[in-house]
Amino acid sequence: MNIPRLNGIIKVLEQGKHAFVSFSPADTVSAQSYASEPYDGIVFEMEHGAFDTRTLRDCLQYMFNRRQIVESASLAPAVTPLVRIPPNGIEMNQWIAKQVLDAGVELIVVGGTAAVMMGAPVVTFDTDDEALALANDSEYGLTGAVYSRSISRGLALAQRFRSGMVHVNDQTVNDEATIPFGGMGASGNGARFGGAANWDEFTEWQWVTVREDPRSYPYPY
Repeated sequence: MNIPRLNGIIKVLEQGKHAFVSFSPADTVSAQSYASEPYDGIVFEMEHGAFDTRTLRDCLQYMFNRRQIVESASLAPAVTPLVRIPPNGIEMNQWIAKQVLDAGVELIVVGGTAAVMMGAPVVTFDTDDEALALANDSEYGLTGAVYSRSISRGLALAQRFRSGMVHVNDQTVNDEATIPFGGMGASGNGARFGGAANWDEFTEWQWVTVREDPRSYPYPY
């Protein structure tokens, strides 16, 4: 039995093509409008406002097109719905991810900054080695995260990540001024900045000495 791909974005990427996605406010008018647009996906922006599950479910319903369902013989919308949610903070927002997945969203985009967008489908694995292979299967390697009930197990995996930064039981959007920041592979700037690395990258060394009283020199000095 040939089961059609529900995620149109993955389908396009599997064909070696570029996927085109647009951001949109989470409202039914936008959802209905984008449902017939020539995009591969639509990202509902729900990071900077109050999270509303009912509004999200309404948006997903308004993306269904009866003609498209009949012609394609599939319930998958022509434009794949995605949602951008807040990154984990002190309150930990995994519950939001669960809510949007339960609603039928195909992909989650975790907001960090305007320049960095992160998203990944939920992929299952059987062994730690398989999980590591999935995590390292990319030319990029800026940051990653491992969640585990065992700190030692999580740390052992983190040390095998091909990534400039890895966080155990924490979000990927972490940065501190005292810590070197940079990636591996096609990520980062090819070096590190932050913390002690800043001394060599952005400063020049100068030696300064100080005495409480001026030194006495013999004549003629």
